Amino acid sequence: MNSSSEKLKQYRFIFGLSENYSREELRSAYATLARLNHPDKNPGADSLAKMVIINEAYSFLKNSFTETAESGGNKTETDPSYTIYKSGFSIMKQAFDEYFGETKPKVNVGNRKLLAERLKNAKTSFSELVANFPQSSWTSDAIDKIFSINKWID
Repeated sequence: MNSSSEKLKQYRFIFGLSENYSREELRSAYATLARLNHPDKNPGADSLAKMVIINEAYSFLKNSFTETAESGGNKTETDPSYTIYKSGFSIMKQAFDEYFGETKPKVNVGNRKLLAERLKNAKTSFSELVANFPQSSWTSDAIDKIFSINKWID
C-alpha cells in the first residue's frame, strides 16, 4: 500500500467499518475477527497470516483514529452490498460475543451448537451477498468470511 489513506481505506474494509466508525465499533470488529481467525481456535495454514494482518490493521486504525471518526459524522455507506455485508458481520459478532461470554446474561457461553447455528445464519447473509451482487471488495471479503466460518461449523 502506498499511502496512509489507502491503508486506512483497506483496513477499514477488512474490519467492515464505515468512514465514521467509533472506537467501540473498532474494538468490537477486532474481537470478532480475532475470534474467527485466531490459530488456536481456527487451525489452518492461513490463520496465522490473517492474524498478522488483523493485528497490523487494528494497530493502524487505533493510531489513526480521529475526532471526526469518533463524533460519528454522516454515514456515507449506502451501498446495498455493504448493508448485507454489515448484517452478516453483525450476526457473526453476536454469535462470538455470546459464545465467549461478552453479553449478558451469560447463558450461552461455550454453547458450540448455538454458535454453529448463528454462524450458519451469518454465512447465509454472506452467501446472499455473493450470489446477488457483482464481484466487489465486499463480495470478496464475504467469500473469505464464508471459508473461515466453515472451519468453525464443520
